Amino acid sequence: MVGADGAIHIDQAPTINVNDPVIIQQTPELVPPSMLQPSIIQPGMIGGMLPQAEMLGAQPYGACVPFVPCSPVVAQAVQQQPLPIAFSLFGEALYLRPHEDFVHAQQVSALGLPAGALGVNDFDYDPGLRVGGDIAVSPTNSLAASGSWFESDAGSTLTAPAGGSVASFVQIPAPSLLTGVTSTSELMFYTAEAEYRSRLLQGPRHWVNGGLGLRYAHLEQEFSQTGASILLPMEQLAVNTDIEFDGGGPRATLDGGRLLGNRGFSIYARSSVSPLTGKFHANYSFRNETAGAEIASVNFEDNRIMTLFDYELGLAWSGPRKRWRFAAGYTQSYWFNAVTTADFIPAVQSGNYSDISDTIIFDGLTARVEHLW
Repeated sequence: MVGADGAIHIDQAPTINVNDPVIIQQTPELVPPSMLQPSIIQPGMIGGMLPQAEMLGAQPYGACVPFVPCSPVVAQAVQQQPLPIAFSLFGEALYLRPHEDFVHAQQVSALGLPAGALGVNDFDYDPGLRVGGDIAVSPTNSLAASGSWFESDAGSTLTAPAGGSVASFVQIPAPSLLTGVTSTSELMFYTAEAEYRSRLLQGPRHWVNGGLGLRYAHLEQEFSQTGASILLPMEQLAVNTDIEFDGGGPRATLDGGRLLGNRGFSIYARSSVSPLTGKFHANYSFRNETAGAEIASVNFEDNRIMTLFDYELGLAWSGPRKRWRFAAGYTQSYWFNAVTTADFIPAVQSGNYSDISDTIIFDGLTARVEHLW
């Protein structure tokens, strides 16, 4: 060891252990930018170093089971695709109006001439319901089933004008004179359908489906009118009718649509036709309610084919993963060759039942929610 006097003092030298690490002290030296070589930095290196995943031999978009959340980088590389649609269920709100208005009475003068208002049972729009579902049996075919229900009612009251009366058009003989009348009408139906559906045509932005199946339908109409007779003071006279149909038959359907833009919107159209074989039952009753006596009655039955035709046009929107679909549209439905109140009562009054045939028309709005999975 070198002392303060410059001499070397061996006896004061520190003991050196061979196992002690050797420490080399060196002044830090800055490397100028000119000495860096960009060419040696490989793509994918961060700060001149490879990512940890590559250093460990892993793939840059490492293992990740589809449909399981991953890191943002991996999630961008693995795009999740929707599973094929196998089932669907829908609920649909109907807002329909039956075009089956019925004139049953009129104000008349003392001479029996028209003298004012008519008694009309005029149906308005009322709510209904349709539900159904679909199950795929192949990539382009499915089995579908649905059911619908609707009911509507209407009523009117008519009083005699000053010095006159009310003429009833539904009593026997007609017209008969009353001091006033009160009337109600009801109309309801329910249907059930099942069909085999198939994809007939499909392009990048359009599709057409067809179906064959069966349909059952029940139709019911009720009418009543009551009023006090002028010829029989204090006597309440009442007319009641009840018409029912039950039938079934084949059903053919056709529907299609076209996409609008890339936001999930589309226009659609659907239609169906069903010739239904069934039977009409119609009853007419004219009673003196005060005396409890039946004045006239008729029971009518007829086997016939009543054809149902309906169509719907509208706008739909599907969610990004096609799991939910919302649609709204306008619809019309035609029930051809039906027995109606407006035809049945004149047939009873005339005694001619050979030409009872009419068409009942429904029109209105629909709104559907459908879940697919």
